[in-house]
Amino acid sequence: EVLLTFDSDQAGTQATLRAIPILKDAGLSVKVVSMQPYKDPDEFIKALGPEAYRQRMAEAKNSFFYEIDVLQKQYDMQDPEHKTRFFHKTAKKLLDFHEEMERNFYIEAVAKNYGIDVEQLRRLVNRLGSQMVGGIVETKEYQGDARNAKRGRREEGIIKSQKLMLTWLIEDNSLFDKIAGILGPEDFTEGICGEVARLVFEQYEKEHTCFPARIINRFESKEEQSEAAALFSAGIKGEMNKADWQKALSDTVQRLKEYSLRKQSEKAIAVNDTALLQKLILQQAELKKHSISIDL
Repeated sequence: EVLLTFDSDQAGTQATLRAIPILKDAGLSVKVVSMQPYKDPDEFIKALGPEAYRQRMAEAKNSFFYEIDVLQKQYDMQDPEHKTRFFHKTAKKLLDFHEEMERNFYIEAVAKNYGIDVEQLRRLVNRLGSQMVGGIVETKEYQGDARNAKRGRREEGIIKSQKLMLTWLIEDNSLFDKIAGILGPEDFTEGICGEVARLVFEQYEKEHTCFPARIINRFESKEEQSEAAALFSAGIKGEMNKADWQKALSDTVQRLKEYSLRKQSEKAIAVNDTALLQKLILQQAELKKHSISIDL
């Protein structure tokens, strides 16, 4: 365990903030000794004596809470906007705790020490964690119609990708084995695509082939049958060479998996399932680190 006793002025505070992550990365537990209202240990001991200094060492503050205290001083906690920004910054720092149990302990302590509902803070941490790993960057808390339009375009693109993937699976049944363990029916999330994907994967598992007509006939209404039929003609490989086809397939699988994990994370946040969310975040991080490549 390391106790930091830098000067209590601005320069000492900055030195402390620089030292904390370096020491933590080295695997050390870090606490900070407060010299207030004096500048440094020498002034403190001269004024209050060695026993008082030893007491301050015994009361040294956990380095995380020291960082949060310094952060809080940058905001007017009587201003709702400043207070919201402070808790967003704090929630992001809480994501540095990768072990779920430890992170939950700190969430509870922060909620108690800084006057915020613990479940509200937990949901904020979970939401920001999902966004950071999923590649979502929010520049504003509210982005209105522009943000909704962007989401609409993204979801429209995902629907097209899901339709395209179903077409490719029907055209080339060998793709089922190539995407096994990567993509499954649960990753087709939009509209009728989910039900059709379930039937397609189920049929291939039982018969090792796919008959679109049988799947289409599983739907009762003409409207649903037409919609299902359209999924099997969303696109074709055309004259792509092997390298282009492999890239198109790998990119599509990657896009669908990223979107599926993001949607599952949103659901986990909605029901406050932190265990599931942690699992999904790890999967998202792994996917981000190692892009999917399908060998043909």
